[in-house]
Amino acid sequence: MTDNDKNDSLRRALAAMLHEVRTPLVSIRTLVALLPEHFDDSEFRERLGAVITGDVNRIETIVSRLQQLAEYPSEHSSARPEPVDVSALLERLLEESRETIHSRHLLVLKELDRDQPLALGDPEQLERASRAVLDRALSSVPVRGDLYIASRHQAGEDDDSGTLRVLVRYHHSREGGGAPQAEGAFEYALAAAILKTQGGDLTLDTSDAAETVVLIDLPAPPGR
Repeated sequence: MTDNDKNDSLRRALAAMLHEVRTPLVSIRTLVALLPEHFDDSEFRERLGAVITGDVNRIETIVSRLQQLAEYPSEHSSARPEPVDVSALLERLLEESRETIHSRHLLVLKELDRDQPLALGDPEQLERASRAVLDRALSSVPVRGDLYIASRHQAGEDDDSGTLRVLVRYHHSREGGGAPQAEGAFEYALAAAILKTQGGDLTLDTSDAAETVVLIDLPAPPGR
């Protein structure tokens, strides 16, 4: 990956972050401006408190993730990639999201490669990218909706190359703002920037108005 590729990915992540931060700030500013007029309205005050709490938490999450990306150490950039069991990683992240999945009655369908589940990269960074993708997907699926996740090792043209492909597909909720654009979904822009540092790639397909498909390609050891 060239420096230009890395800079382009970081710029896209930054642009997405700015968009994601501006949206809650607008809602907070609007409600705060109405507070003097509705100060005696207890329901309005409760709504204001809930909105501010939710939006501030959202902003903190975005800033924290961007800080993690900004602090991705240059001293690790030349570190030798490690084998990472992506199937086990995805299973663990889904288990951590079990409460969200159950409370929203989501159906998660999995076809994860158990025979050749390894990708090459920094384990911590691959986890951050995977978590960002799953967080965005789970928040975009409507209540009682379904999420499909698959992984498959793909042989390269020679014995020294290989790719692990991860597919995430779901019908998104209109309440989430419709199909996310690559520049408008911070989690996807962040994941793409991280994956670029690992020699991988993320492709976001929203050509179907009701469906989102995320493809992640990671360098992998050659198959057996």
